[in-house]
Amino acid sequence: MPYFPQLITLDDLTFHSAELREIRQLADRVSESTLSVFIHAEKGAGAFQIANYIHTKSDRQNHPFIYFNPEKLSRESQQRELFGDYIRGFYYPGKLELANGGTLLIDPVEAIDAGLQYKLFRALNTREFEVGDSGRIEKTDFRIISASRYSTSELSESLLFRQDLLFRIEGVPFSVSPLRQRGADILNIAQRMVEKICTFRKIPVKKFGHTAIQAILAYAWPGNLEELFTVLDKALLIPDTTELSGLDLVSPVSNQPIYRPAVKSTDVFSMDNNRIITLDEAREFLFKKALKLSGGNVDKAAELIGISRATAFRMLQKKE
Repeated sequence: MPYFPQLITLDDLTFHSAELREIRQLADRVSESTLSVFIHAEKGAGAFQIANYIHTKSDRQNHPFIYFNPEKLSRESQQRELFGDYIRGFYYPGKLELANGGTLLIDPVEAIDAGLQYKLFRALNTREFEVGDSGRIEKTDFRIISASRYSTSELSESLLFRQDLLFRIEGVPFSVSPLRQRGADILNIAQRMVEKICTFRKIPVKKFGHTAIQAILAYAWPGNLEELFTVLDKALLIPDTTELSGLDLVSPVSNQPIYRPAVKSTDVFSMDNNRIITLDEAREFLFKKALKLSGGNVDKAAELIGISRATAFRMLQKKE
């Protein structure tokens, strides 16, 4: 099964979210430039998709898109992976060389060893770098996109990140909300993931039962999109079912279902277990709850669940 960025694109994450639509519009504009990009986002919240979108829309699209995760790597390993090296007499090209003509995404950028930050800064300024400690100089031309769970101001205040490198990479800033803050759009993203996984496996597309919808909306998704994809990927291995229940959605960390039965109520989720509710019904349910929380303020209710103002008023008219 392909890793989720190979199946899920920025377009698969946008839907009714005004924030994601604005991000895509900014990405369209940025892709036409040569500016660096800095994406402030929790791990797995969509930085890869944004970076890949910018790359594919740019004039570098026919050159490599290289991803580098420096976390959990020693200084020596980071140096070898970024700048290349000679190993037992054989030349090992690094990410800077592999990204020549294309785009390099470093996520999380704050994990770059302090001793290597100057080498990266110099490579960005001069478009050349030393291979390991060999004295061999290579030239490269790449666009850098950096991602971090920290904002640029937080990185600056930490005193662990070189100011000159930070000034060089901050370029155009993007900020992405975590999955748990995307309201009803989580259901749209989850359904799109299911459709793509099922299409890849050549199996019938499965739907969500109401307990699955309840679980998806109630869970905090600390691992964001990557965790959601992993949970769905595993759930879709279950044979002989046409729908997924809450008990089918298992946390990859605890290995326990993420579903927690709700207290009795008269809302849409307390319906007969044999009835599958639609995404529209779930969205209407969330809108009614948001209206109550916002004291009837339609604009605030729309913001709470991540839908547009126009969509909110259409739902209000339908409700009336």
